[in-house]
Amino acid sequence: MSISCPFCFSNSTITDEGQAKVFCGNCGLVIMDTLIVNDLIYQDQNGVSTVMGNFISANTSSAARSLAIKHFSKELETIAMVLNLPMELVRKASDYYANCLRDKATRGRRNNLLAAALLYIVGRQHNLSHLLIDYADALNVSVFTLNKYIQPFLRQYNIKLPYQDLESLLPRFVDSILKEEFTTVFQDNRDCMLFANIHIASTDQLREHTLAVSKYILKASIAINIHTGRLPSGLLGASIFVALKLLNYGIPIHRVARCVFCSPDTIARRLQEMQSSELFTKITIGDVLRNVELNIEGVDIRPPSLVRRQLYYQQYADAMVHDRPASLKSLLAHGTQTTSMSIPIDLKLANDISIREYIAPAGVRQAKLQLFDAQHGDFYRALQAAREGTADPEEDNTVQRKRQHRSEHRGLTAAESVRNDRGLPISVREDLAQHLEGGTLDSFQSESSIHNAVSSEVDCEYEYEQEPRSLWAIFNE
Repeated sequence: MSISCPFCFSNSTITDEGQAKVFCGNCGLVIMDTLIVNDLIYQDQNGVSTVMGNFISANTSSAARSLAIKHFSKELETIAMVLNLPMELVRKASDYYANCLRDKATRGRRNNLLAAALLYIVGRQHNLSHLLIDYADALNVSVFTLNKYIQPFLRQYNIKLPYQDLESLLPRFVDSILKEEFTTVFQDNRDCMLFANIHIASTDQLREHTLAVSKYILKASIAINIHTGRLPSGLLGASIFVALKLLNYGIPIHRVARCVFCSPDTIARRLQEMQSSELFTKITIGDVLRNVELNIEGVDIRPPSLVRRQLYYQQYADAMVHDRPASLKSLLAHGTQTTSMSIPIDLKLANDISIREYIAPAGVRQAKLQLFDAQHGDFYRALQAAREGTADPEEDNTVQRKRQHRSEHRGLTAAESVRNDRGLPISVREDLAQHLEGGTLDSFQSESSIHNAVSSEVDCEYEYEQEPRSLWAIFNE
């Protein structure tokens, strides 16, 4: 096919293979600057047909790379349009994607999920008020699926996201709650001023005061490290709940939780931690409304989780110091409730290990319970009945005769059977055998006390002394 010059319309052309260009022979205009063709050209050499030229790597193809970035930018723009994100974030996320292409980090990744992950990372760096659940809802996926794209990217490029500014999230949640609760129905609070003496006549005034009060409460919570190790939604929901209640527009916790993406129990725990703090016992409603500067001098600012953990270790250490692990009476002294047979037994127990320090696996415990109950269950139930004062003498005698009959049938007495049972520590067996020989039933407590002694050290982690109740008690009414 002949090529004509677009300038002088001459059909005289000169082809330069070295420069891969076509010139006009009349005026010298460069008509074509590339001679790359899409056809495969073969050559025969010694009877073998081979393809001429070399394959071009995908890494050197700027056209393919630009096309991939262009398609990915469309995904970024779609998500940004749904979430009302600025275009600056789209450009920054597109640069991150170019780095991923260079390092081949996009293999096996869906473009829409990767786009949402990069936008979330850039949004956190710019301190936006969007949460991870917002990006997940935009794509109709779970936050766990989206997090699988975020964490590998952060590790590969050693990116550390800054801590989220909780105050920047407050306007978003306050607007959501007010729109949900007070847009259609709003009543003047002139006749229902239970706490703060502030007259609010419109939704705009309510929003302004709610933001101011919730920011003060949030600042006080951050000062004593209630936010440490916690997701922001629970603390934000608790701050807004207290602010609305203080302004005489209280709503139930579950309706606040629905707007801040957390459970009502989480908000209730944050409120309990506020009430337990020394700082909140000093704050009054007037201090909150006047925005008085916080004074944390002499206030315990340890996170609640750390306080609970240290208290648990202290209680456990005190129990191990004051208790005698091998004494049956010391084990029985911890419990007060009475239940059926529930002593954890394991035949592999060493003689010097107390029941407080060992809990058998569930399967082993169940099997040994059945074995122990078959051997000593009747007598233990008699012990329990005698301690409660409800035992029938004739019934006790019947139980003793049955017990003695079984022991004689095996050639052993009740005390000898207990001494030969390897399921209990040696000191416990000796104490129990002495009481069996002496017949002193009233000195025993229920066998469930041993189980309570074992389980008490597990439960004491969640039991801690509450501080004196402050004005925050009125917000939980």
